[in-house]
Amino acid sequence: ENGTSIFVDGNEYQIHVKTLFFVSDLPAKSLFTKTINFNGYFACTNCITEGTLLNKQIIYPYKYNNYQSRNHEDFVTIAAGVEKSNTNAKYHSSVIGIKGLSCLLKLFRYPDDIIHDYMHLICLNHVSTLLKRFTCILTKNDIDGIDSMLSNLDLPHDAHVKYIYSIKSVNDWKAKDSRLFILNVGLPILIQHLPELYSSHFSIYCMAIKILHCPRSFEEIELADTMIHYYCKNASTIYDQKIELYSLHAHLHLPNQVLNHGAMAFTSSFCFESAIRHVKKKAHGTKHLGSQISFWYDIESIVITKKSEPPSRFLINEIKLNSSILNPYKKKLNENLNILQHDALKIQFYLRFKDKFVTYHSVLYDKRFSCNSYLVSYNDQHHQIQYGNIILFYSLENQYYSLIQQFRRTNIRISDELNIPEKFKNILDSFYPICSLNDEFIIIQAGNIRSKCISVPFKQYECISERRINYEHD
Repeated sequence: ENGTSIFVDGNEYQIHVKTLFFVSDLPAKSLFTKTINFNGYFACTNCITEGTLLNKQIIYPYKYNNYQSRNHEDFVTIAAGVEKSNTNAKYHSSVIGIKGLSCLLKLFRYPDDIIHDYMHLICLNHVSTLLKRFTCILTKNDIDGIDSMLSNLDLPHDAHVKYIYSIKSVNDWKAKDSRLFILNVGLPILIQHLPELYSSHFSIYCMAIKILHCPRSFEEIELADTMIHYYCKNASTIYDQKIELYSLHAHLHLPNQVLNHGAMAFTSSFCFESAIRHVKKKAHGTKHLGSQISFWYDIESIVITKKSEPPSRFLINEIKLNSSILNPYKKKLNENLNILQHDALKIQFYLRFKDKFVTYHSVLYDKRFSCNSYLVSYNDQHHQIQYGNIILFYSLENQYYSLIQQFRRTNIRISDELNIPEKFKNILDSFYPICSLNDEFIIIQAGNIRSKCISVPFKQYECISERRINYEHD
């Protein structure tokens, strides 16, 4: 409670440590919290929905949901009672899904601090469930078309995703493959192949998850809550009752979890899975692995004296104004420099821009690679979101600028292809604008760049999807 003190350069720092949450997949959660597994009655950690039996399987129909919230005090009381009654019992019982008293209850408040991991719940579970159902509906030509579009995507260099397996082999996909699919590329691809009924329902799910993955306002979280309820309510009608497993029911509690703990991007198992490759380098053989890991981390903490510097903004890969790679864009560059009255002789030109944790490329840089880290969203002078390709960067009087080739929104809207409630159409069109690259260029301050984007061919145009966060673990 009083924390601990450490001394650095003669200064005392008092450190208070608090546990934030417990995150795991569903089987591990039930094991460590001593609750019923996900395929049993009263499996929900957030509410007291019982579930019903359908063909030897427990499902959680939306219409029978009981949203009475669990609370820590009642949970501990019931858990203690169950633990006592099971001490000498031959067969262990449970009460509303509680099987005993977990030691985790001394560290975490139940259920507020026992959260759902979207890596397992969504990326490795529900996305796979949907794609397996879709492959039963799609023709072979449609499946081949989807696979071709996925394998030919030009993605940012830090996406680290290659769709080498067909959607028919979704069990072989990695979690990061499903994450990119549900957040950015899946909807504009599937709309061009799936029947309208399924793609319309799927679009609601994509929007809700995209918001909860990294919301930008409390209003967005409320909107995502509405979308999740709409999606779950209609799931059994679109498919069948078998889809109403606990894993679908758990989605209903994600908006409240995001309100309490923040975006799903910052509370998932992705970071821990990513750290495994670093941790395993500390151990060799098969014996005393934990001791080896802790020993080498102790040694590193003693030996390594390098100080970490806070990330900053800077330009890299300088080029000269007379460089031949500038020739295709030199006329447009000079025109825009004249508009801003920027003297080309006082300017230093660059191919890449490091903005703290994110590195943006230019078209001139990525020509050599099979990636696209130059398609970005940015704020214009009216604070509206626009899209464009970064041609190059330059520095003038300690200010960073970028020459952008602009995309323009077309008259086609992605919502025109779907049958969804009117209240969701504007948000869908803002998440997935249909654009075309034109011959207009603009110079913006590099600080006005919002995020990298991903484009998917859509008819004769491009459907652009913004990456709301660029530095999530793989």
